[in-house]
Amino acid sequence: MSPTAFTCTTHQDGDCFIVRPVGYLDQVAGKAIRAFFEPPLGQGVRKFILNLEGAPVINSQGITELLELVENLQYDFKAVLALVGLSNLHKDVFHVIGILKLVKVFPTEADAVTGLK
Repeated sequence: MSPTAFTCTTHQDGDCFIVRPVGYLDQVAGKAIRAFFEPPLGQGVRKFILNLEGAPVINSQGITELLELVENLQYDFKAVLALVGLSNLHKDVFHVIGILKLVKVFPTEADAVTGLK
């Protein structure tokens, strides 16, 4: 069984920028996700939502890329990141490595948009 090809879409909802990756999240995909955050950061956006519903498998290198993204957003840009679409496994792993202490978690994008106001 081969991993699902990676794609990513974005959407602006008010002052929130939403990133929706789909497929296997490895190091290459993680770097691609991080690249999607650069233009809105440069335009002053500071509220982000990462919807991981379409990325059911994240390998260790992908997790490392996400951790670097979270740290970069919080410490370098003072931005807020909300995660949605997390499986129980994602939540457990993100808890162990400390990501959940640095982000907000919501069940849906709509809840995240409301929660980040």
